[in-house]
Amino acid sequence: MSKIETGKYLSPKVILSLSVLAGFLIFVTLIISFLGRQINDKANRISEQRAEIEGRITSISRLAELKATAKEAEPGLAELRSLLPKRDELVSFPRYVNSLSSNHSLTPRFEFQGQEIEPTDDQAGTSGFYLSLTGSYRNILSFIDDFEEGQFIIKINSFDVVAQRESSDFKAEIQGLIYFRG
Repeated sequence: MSKIETGKYLSPKVILSLSVLAGFLIFVTLIISFLGRQINDKANRISEQRAEIEGRITSISRLAELKATAKEAEPGLAELRSLLPKRDELVSFPRYVNSLSSNHSLTPRFEFQGQEIEPTDDQAGTSGFYLSLTGSYRNILSFIDDFEEGQFIIKINSFDVVAQRESSDFKAEIQGLIYFRG
């Protein structure tokens, strides 16, 4: 085997050139690596922004659909609102109860009681009431049917009927809620 002369091939000029080339390759590798991270970060941000834009587009589409549906529902909503009396119109409720009980030959005793709950945009207000009726059992049941189907929207929370000892009449005690709008 022959001996290779390294001094002939690895002169200081060649070593310097190879060092410069290696340094340049390391520098280019570092720049490419840095730019790759920057591009990757920007791509991730663009992807997140696209997802956010798609979410906003979906939300805007839903809002447009809801607005269209709200316009369609407005007449029905107005009709529903008209079914509920205003708070000021509740003063006619005791007169209505007296008239209805008179039609059924009953003796009423009516009073509002409890806390009023204020109406909100999506819920009707309520006011509690107590009603005592005296009369025949058949007339009381007939009154209840007409009362529940009457012009006011009510909810009966409790209903007790007791036979009177001193007469053949019955006494009914009703507690409930009447709904109203603001």
